[in-house]
Amino acid sequence: MTRGKLDRSRLGVGILCRRGCTGLEEALRSLSDGGVFGLAGEATVLFQGRCPDGPPLAEQYGLAWCSAAKKGTTVQGLRRLAEGMQSDLLLLLGQDAYLLCQPEAVAEQIGAAGELLLSGRAQTVRLGLRSPADLGPRRCIAYERFWGAGPLAPLRRAVHPIQARKAAGAAVFLHDCADRRHRGLIDRADDGTYLVSSACLPWTSRSVMVRRDFLLERILPELGRSWLGRRRSEWEGRAWRRSGWRVGVPAGLFV
Repeated sequence: MTRGKLDRSRLGVGILCRRGCTGLEEALRSLSDGGVFGLAGEATVLFQGRCPDGPPLAEQYGLAWCSAAKKGTTVQGLRRLAEGMQSDLLLLLGQDAYLLCQPEAVAEQIGAAGELLLSGRAQTVRLGLRSPADLGPRRCIAYERFWGAGPLAPLRRAVHPIQARKAAGAAVFLHDCADRRHRGLIDRADDGTYLVSSACLPWTSRSVMVRRDFLLERILPELGRSWLGRRRSEWEGRAWRRSGWRVGVPAGLFV
């Protein structure tokens, strides 16, 4: 496999709809125009709960679809998608995942993400746009408390080292050279993708690429045991933080 290229038979796109069809038509149009479906050997939309307009919309774009009578949890939706698909790698998206990049950049980032996952250098790759807006205000504030300017930040790191380490992952959304600021926790691949320790960046189910077997065997069982993990798109439980896994964070494709 050459850099930037990924055998389409190895990639599947799974789209989880949990809020009816809100935003789905715009998302599918964006994904189609950006060439995402052309990079994948299979693509499936899962409708959790009532969405009568959804199946015809999925069929309009040549996508497979399935439905669940009850809305269920995010974990249940991800499990059904993963168990129903066959691809080695899954690109998991929400119903409002809007693509901002040109097809060339899309193919390059998805190809690079596939290389990282198949080589084992990363266990998951975030493909949401890498920006403070994607991070959220709470994590921005936490980062500044422990790693910002001023005399109190070093003191806070000394008193609360675990919390400081957890906050360090936000650097990839806030600084251009996050790997230099947090060596050991944050590295960088040749293409510029950050490789972030799971100790300082949580799992997310939004706009993420992951090996299908890793999702089914390692992530979903842990999420199923976590009350918050079952109900939120992010998870940073003890098993995740202590795993030694790496999260790839490229420039990003989706908002």
